[in-house]
Formats: sequence, structure tokens, C-alpha cells
Amino acid sequence: MKQKKIAGRILVAVLVMTALSGCTVLTKSMREPNVKVALEINDFTLSDRVTGQATQTLVFGIDWMRLFKRETGSISVPIVSTNVKTKLVERYAIYNLLSKNPDYDVLFYPTFSSETKRVLGIYEQTQVTVNARLGKFIIK
Repeated sequence: MKQKKIAGRILVAVLVMTALSGCTVLTKSMREPNVKVALEINDFTLSDRVTGQATQTLVFGIDWMRLFKRETGSISVPIVSTNVKTKLVERYAIYNLLSKNPDYDVLFYPTFSSETKRVLGIYEQTQVTVNARLGKFIIK
């Protein structure tokens, strides 16, 4: 009987300690200003259509070429497009296009064409070509 009281008190103490020592989450947010910038096509110098390509090879659904390599890159150029969702291999193609043309500020309406070769779900190779026009801001 005495052991049950001690066990009950220990259980209550553990529950109280757990309740009082919970995780604290602090969030800070910065208010986004409601500022819109109206840009017109006359604010840019446009390039001719340029292309970029990328290939992704999957074996058993894994990209073995990029699995053990640490290759990182970022696209810091705004993309003006109606399609906001892109596949990973399409982002590789955009990155390659922008790497070949580093002096531009905006990517306008990229279009993608792809060719995929598959073998029974074991092997898949996708080659993507992206076509787009690039824009450079005109400083007045």
C-alpha cells in the first residue's frame, strides 16, 4: 500500500515537471510591406531566346550521380512565369541557363521540353531543355 502511494507521488511529480518544463517556441516575424513595383517591358533590355539543358538519370528512382556529390546552386534571379512549380531537373536546366548568361536580372517565361527514356521502372533518363528570354534592367 505504501509503495502505491510513493509510486503515485512520483508519477504526479513527473507529470508536473513535464508540464512545467515544456518546449518554448519563440517566433519573430517581420511585417511585409504592401509595396508593389510596376515594371513595364520598356524598363528592360531583352535578350534573344537562350537555352539551357540538364540531364537527370535515375536508377531505381535514385539520382546516383548527384547522390554522393555535394553540388549546390541557387537561382537568385526573379522568374516571370505562369508556371510556378518546376521539377528538379527543370531547375537544373534553369541554373545552367543562368550560369551561361550571368549578366541578366530577370528570366522571362521559360518554356521546357523534355525527353524521357525508361526501362521497366529500373532506369530513367530525362533530358530537359529550357528556352527563355532574359532581361536586364535599364538604369535611367
